[in-house]
Amino acid sequence: MYLNEVAKLFQQQQQQSQSQTS
Repeated sequence: MYLNEVAKLFQQQQQQSQSQTS
């Protein structure tokens, strides 16, 4: 589903952002 893919990408971006910040 489109929403499912978007949710996955959103979570991945958040994780990457947090990793870089840390």
